[in-house]
Amino acid sequence: MRLIQQQQELLKSDILGLDKNARVFLFGSRVDDEKTGGDIDLLVFSHTLDKKQLRQVKWHFYDVFGEQKIDILVDSGNLDSPFVRMIFPLSVEL
Repeated sequence: MRLIQQQQELLKSDILGLDKNARVFLFGSRVDDEKTGGDIDLLVFSHTLDKKQLRQVKWHFYDVFGEQKIDILVDSGNLDSPFVRMIFPLSVEL
């Protein structure tokens, strides 16, 4: 996984601070240690998070680690979307 421990902890703690029942997963190229570059792709299972709260998570990350491309996909955890069903088995929980 190509996220340093501090980045993982910040993202997870910020998201869990907004929804203590959320689960946070990394997916995409950052999961593969052999690749380089790539944006930070997160899958979050939550019933309560909204876009404004997700922007707060991104801005806090930028303040601490500098601006990077972060995509946060929120799902209820039911794997309703075909895309979520495809990426979930390849994701790593933070």
